[in-house]
Amino acid sequence: QSAAVRWGFHPDDVGLVTGNRRVNPDAKVLVVVAEILLNRLLQAEQFEFEKVSAVVMDEFHSFSDLERGIVWEFSLSLLPRHVRLLLLSATVGNAVPFLSWLRNAHERTIELVQSTDRKVPLSFQWVGDKLLNEHLEEMAAGEVDARRTPALVFCFNRDECWNVAEELKGKAMLSDGQ
Repeated sequence: QSAAVRWGFHPDDVGLVTGNRRVNPDAKVLVVVAEILLNRLLQAEQFEFEKVSAVVMDEFHSFSDLERGIVWEFSLSLLPRHVRLLLLSATVGNAVPFLSWLRNAHERTIELVQSTDRKVPLSFQWVGDKLLNEHLEEMAAGEVDARRTPALVFCFNRDECWNVAEELKGKAMLSDGQ
């Protein structure tokens, strides 16, 4: 909610609904996971979608996920036509064929906005036979100038995130003062 306030919203205007949390669930602006959106679309008589003007779906590359992708596809197909869509992803590789499918299958007017600009340049390094926690410890070791941190570890689902967190628990990942 603090980010929403910085953007000019009143704290009561923004809510969060996930499978685990509910904060201000009757707010004008709701942040929800894809499954919550789909559940509401499947029970449209209980929710006022005629008052919904836009849906923003972040991490839209999840559309191709074998387990959750169907949730995104059903949500797209069930959204009323008056609802504007903004689909965001930094990693969609097949945007043009996807847009053609969305245009044809769901009769939506689509505009593709693409950029190859990166705010933070990516660097790649081959890592041989090392466990993730070993590699991350090496990245965080040494003098400040030699460290390759901060780093982002991307996990594809909640279980994987918990597993990585357990592997890193108690490891020397931070220097004094961090």
